[in-house]
Amino acid sequence: YFPYQQGSIREIEFWGSLNPTGALVPANTDKHGFDDTWVCLGKFQQPKPSGYLPNGSVGVVTSEDWTYYNEKTEYEMDNSGAYPHAWDQIRYLRIVCVSTFATWDIGLTHGGWQLGEITPYGQISN
Repeated sequence: YFPYQQGSIREIEFWGSLNPTGALVPANTDKHGFDDTWVCLGKFQQPKPSGYLPNGSVGVVTSEDWTYYNEKTEYEMDNSGAYPHAWDQIRYLRIVCVSTFATWDIGLTHGGWQLGEITPYGQISN
């Protein structure tokens, strides 16, 4: 892992659909070209306990930052605010890497990224 640098994910989005059509809809730029069956479950930025610099750059990575990155980073979907569909029933999950630490400040929209683990929680329904 390269905490807070290189191809590590800085901004990530989770999208869900119960029954996607598979069609690409380029006009749906706010949905990354996904069809209208996809709903945003949440958008997140990698937390850094010591904080980012005022210009958004990483700055010094403390031992607390390293520990948090490797052992405590998790994102919880919350349907009480900006993401009313966060608890919708879904069958398919899409993960969108919006930016890495190498690309966030230059607007690059492609490149390599790395993700260590995803452990989804929820209920299985019939």
